[in-house]
Amino acid sequence: MSDVFSNLRIFISWAFLKVMFGAFILAASCALYAFWLHRQDNPDFALVRAQHLALLQEQGAAAHVVRDNAAEELTVVQNEFAAHQARAEQAVKVAENLRELQTNWKRFVSAREQWSLNDQGIERMEQIERESLKAANKLRRALAQGTTRLENAEQELHHLTTQRAVAEQYDSPFVHYLYRSWLAGWWIYCGLTALYFLGPTLRKLTSFYFFAPRIADKRPLVLNRSPGYSPSLGESRNVVETSLWPGESARVRLRYLQSVDDGLMRESKYMMSWRFPVTSLLSGFVHDVNFKNIRAGRNYRLVFAHHKNPEHQMAVVHVPENSSLVVRPSFLAAVILPPGQKLRVRRRWQLFRWQAWLTGQLRFLEFVGPCRLVVAGRPGLRAERLAARDDATLPSCRAAVDKIIGFTPSLEYRLIRSPRFWGYYRWDARLFDAHFSGVGFVLIQNHLPGRTPGLLSLTRNRVRKVLGL
Repeated sequence: MSDVFSNLRIFISWAFLKVMFGAFILAASCALYAFWLHRQDNPDFALVRAQHLALLQEQGAAAHVVRDNAAEELTVVQNEFAAHQARAEQAVKVAENLRELQTNWKRFVSAREQWSLNDQGIERMEQIERESLKAANKLRRALAQGTTRLENAEQELHHLTTQRAVAEQYDSPFVHYLYRSWLAGWWIYCGLTALYFLGPTLRKLTSFYFFAPRIADKRPLVLNRSPGYSPSLGESRNVVETSLWPGESARVRLRYLQSVDDGLMRESKYMMSWRFPVTSLLSGFVHDVNFKNIRAGRNYRLVFAHHKNPEHQMAVVHVPENSSLVVRPSFLAAVILPPGQKLRVRRRWQLFRWQAWLTGQLRFLEFVGPCRLVVAGRPGLRAERLAARDDATLPSCRAAVDKIIGFTPSLEYRLIRSPRFWGYYRWDARLFDAHFSGVGFVLIQNHLPGRTPGLLSLTRNRVRKVLGL
């Protein structure tokens, strides 16, 4: 029962704020245009008011003349219409009387010449009836037009009378310009308010039922159809340990480094790679450290864990030669390279695909092996492993688009519509989810409840997402 009252209180609060902001839009629009009218007008308000009253009086007199003329024209048309209708009714009555004289008994006692005269009279009355009805039908349209003109003239006269009464009663510039603003653009203000109330609903209905099914039917995105050997994924933990073999080097972000064995050569690095300065800067690979094992026959341990957030989970991805992994660099804790190997990253731009624009990610970064990647999920990391099935059907998984950290490039990546409209309408779910099919794995970041990013952080994350970082 408490949940019902809580939901009802939330709904009432939402509705109250919605109505109040709609009223604010209406009032602010009218006030802004009134202020603009005031700035464009003569600063001497007494002169402006006198001119305005004189103009209203002149327009009112002209409206009186138009109304009287419209009333006279309508009266003439009504009289003509009534005359034609009366003529048609009289012709019908005369024709009925003549038909009564044409009965068998009266034909027998009457002369043949009288029969002929009666038949001619009936035909003449029927012709008069047809002509009168035809003329009345023509006048019916003119009668409707005249009625409309008279109503419009009366409305205009009433409108001018009301304006003049308001202008005579109030001598305040605020009321004057506010009333002029409302008369000039009330339909625009009401339209903006209606757009505020109904616009989001119409947009979501159109997006969900019209655009989303068509986007979902587009061909899937496959970044690399022949990736060679598939990367292997280790177990995700809060603390991850790996070894640095002789000749290997590791580019490590200090916030994720918990401990390291003595004996490694250490040097500070300002960029992940000088070939990717913007990528290094925006993904957070700045002012970090590079370790290298220069001793033969011995390996050294590197232990990774987040210093401030112990809920962060990590995993080591082994990317063999002739293989690659699509991952966002901001989720990398370290990159380990074999002896003599340089960091290789392929940029995959997708500027001409609706899917990229809808997800807000126009570029994908593909890390090419051989290398090892230490991936960190904030606050947690979940791996969806898609293994081959015995029935030859492709395995698949579904996840929120903004929670995707990385995936194997051989997977088919497409967008699918949210399953329920109400969940999408209430912002509980996004319009599209990411759908992967094939053999490989997908790294997904868990949701952190109760944490809302600030405006600066949100803007930075949007820019990083567009660039695939």
